Amino acid sequence: MPTTAGAALGGRLAEAADRRGLERLILCPTRFLHELPFHALPVGDSGRRLADELAVIYAPSSAVIAMLQATPAREGGTLIAAVDLPHAPDEAIAVGALVDSPRVLIAEAATPEAFLDGLAGARSVHVCCHGRYCPDDYLASRLELAATSVHSGHLTVARLLAEADLAGIDLAVLGACLSGAGRTASSALDVAGGIDSALLGAGVRNVASALWEIDDFAAMLFHAQLYSALSDGATLVAAHRTAVDVLRTGAWRDIRDLPIGQFLTSVGINLDDAFDQIAEVEADDPGTVIDFADLEHWSAYRLCGVGHLLAPS
Repeated sequence: MPTTAGAALGGRLAEAADRRGLERLILCPTRFLHELPFHALPVGDSGRRLADELAVIYAPSSAVIAMLQATPAREGGTLIAAVDLPHAPDEAIAVGALVDSPRVLIAEAATPEAFLDGLAGARSVHVCCHGRYCPDDYLASRLELAATSVHSGHLTVARLLAEADLAGIDLAVLGACLSGAGRTASSALDVAGGIDSALLGAGVRNVASALWEIDDFAAMLFHAQLYSALSDGATLVAAHRTAVDVLRTGAWRDIRDLPIGQFLTSVGINLDDAFDQIAEVEADDPGTVIDFADLEHWSAYRLCGVGHLLAPS
């Protein structure tokens, strides 16, 4: 979408919400609009974005939102699955240290079977793995967990819908590329979003996902800040915004001096190595600058569902 059109749309949405006194906007995109990060639309020419004006949340439909609002959150701990990404073990360690009653599946332990079994005792779920979206076969879209000698490790939307015990999970965080993608093929029936929408339709009250490919290190920082803010008592919307701002404001470059960076170091995560790798990439190609403050990085992260967590009983 051209910048002028994006600014016009962002401005109109912000103005409409302001006239009605709204603090939250739930959007149900369709077709090509699945790919549009509405939360990142410019509002005016001051550098502000729609997410600066109000909470922007996504859903497959108003009917799904109504269903989720009536769905009680169940009791349990946090199921964490991390596999096949350079910073996946670090992310699992960080998240596990910030949540109550974690059950952690790392590397070869994070098979689809182990993940599905673990859902029964989970109130929340965190996944860190590769994701794939199939626009011509939505049910084949998948989270790529650990393979076994008899299984590819692909946890498809079809299998999630058929086998996963998801109803009442309060929060699922999908640290996987394309987990929020929704590029419906022109020859196919429109579907209501991506992998995240399948979880919402199955009864997960909130899902944090990524619209497109995300950097592994940036995702680790984002998710660590998200859970840190939640553990400090922030609302889900506020915690998500804080996590986005770590990338968007450029604070990530000084992460080692910030409380979240000091926490990561305290649990054994070597941030120096990650920054050394970034420096090597930039040095090898003088034209390359890695900056997670760029729109393409931070605007990938979106929040879906009812937009708030329920207090444990």
